[in-house]
Order: sequence, then structure tokens, then C-alpha cells
Amino acid sequence: MRDLALGMPIMSQETLAEESGKEITVRKILPEDKRAIVSLLRTCWDSELVTSRGNVYDASTLPGFVAIDRNKSIQGLVTLTVSGGSCEIVTIDALQQGIGIGSLLFDSVVQLCREHGVTSLWLVTTNDNLNALKFYQKRGMRMLELYPGAIDFARANLKPQIPALGQNGIPLRDEIKLELTII
Repeated sequence: MRDLALGMPIMSQETLAEESGKEITVRKILPEDKRAIVSLLRTCWDSELVTSRGNVYDASTLPGFVAIDRNKSIQGLVTLTVSGGSCEIVTIDALQQGIGIGSLLFDSVVQLCREHGVTSLWLVTTNDNLNALKFYQKRGMRMLELYPGAIDFARANLKPQIPALGQNGIPLRDEIKLELTII
């Protein structure tokens, strides 16, 4: 696994100012972000441990980017792994949805892939995550594979705290792989 994000310069020019008055800057994860990242992951995932395709990741140890506000408080996070010409987004979270934080994080990963010749950006989401499916498809990702029962397997064998019911009361059972070809 190559660690591309740790060699990435801070992207202080990419900011987002919304009517809410938030100014958001995206930069690479730094060692001093660890405590805040663990807190964010526990808020969003109930743990630092995340499963994807039968793997368990400690997302707090992965490279990626944070979205910070003008007070240097982390408002969003994307973590990733890179292997060969392929990059997986392991987690992507925004504490406040709908103001562009997720888009800035996603775009930062796409930019990273382009700069390092990575041609495949992919991720796995769950069957209940309708907002994520909409978000990723609007950014050009395509559904590539369905893994029926993958969440049932992860719950039974890897991470028992995964709930049986997901968003919108939808039974949480399957993983869906989405991919963006980077050109």
C-alpha cells in the first residue's frame, strides 16, 4: 500500500464559504489530529474500526484529509488506502451535511489520485445509505458490484456492533461497491 496522502501539501487555497458563515479548508491529516479524528469516528461510526469487503480498518490510523473551520476544528474527514493504481475511500464524513464539506473532501481525493497516476477510485457503502448513493453517483461514480449478505457477515464475524437496522429503517445487509475511473 502506498501512502500518497502523507506526501501531499496542505491545500489551504481550497475553501468553502456558505451562508452559514462557515469557512472550510481541506488539508492532509496531521499527527496532531489523532484525538479529534478518533472522536469524529466514534461519533459517526461508533468506533474507529470500519469494515469494508471483509477487511477491518482502524480508520484513525489511515492517511487522508480533514476539513477544518476557521477555529481549526475538524468538521469532516476522509480516510483512504492506496494499492497500485487503485484508491479506496474507507470513510468520508461531514459533521454538517449539505454545505459542501463532503464534496470538498471527495474532490481532494480525486485531485490526489490524478496527481499520482491513480486511475481507479472506489468505495463501499451499504444498501441503506441512500444519501451516499445519491452523493457518489452525482459525482460520476458508478455502481460496480453488489455483495449480498456482506454486512450480515461483518456483523457476525468482524464487528458485532453493526446494527441490524440502518438508515430509514432499512435492514442493513449488503455492501455496494462504487467506482470512478480517473482520467
